[in-house]
Amino acid sequence: MKRLKDLRKDFKETQADIANLIGITRGAYANIETGKREPDLNTIGILANHYDVTVDYLLGRTDIKKRPTPKNGDEPLDPIIAQIMDIVCQMSPEKRSLYLENLRLLMRLQAQEPDSDSRK
Repeated sequence: MKRLKDLRKDFKETQADIANLIGITRGAYANIETGKREPDLNTIGILANHYDVTVDYLLGRTDIKKRPTPKNGDEPLDPIIAQIMDIVCQMSPEKRSLYLENLRLLMRLQAQEPDSDSRK
């Protein structure tokens, strides 16, 4: 997992440092970095928290390291919005554009419908 090696170097840590953090030998950790061994889910979570990145970033599913946070920093992100953002971050730029077009169309259609309360 090339990203693990890059992050470790960015943090100026050794393989031994990270091995100690996740409770394995340095050699076992080296095998994770080179792709000879797959980390378990718990290890991936520990590493994502340690480096303050998303699991999707570690796994190479997205190039976005962190999930965006609300502008004021105090209010937690709505879980549904977080799920949508996770899905969108995994899409190619072309699919993101198509998704946005479809979302805008859906919103226009919804705005044209009479309110369900006014039909009664």
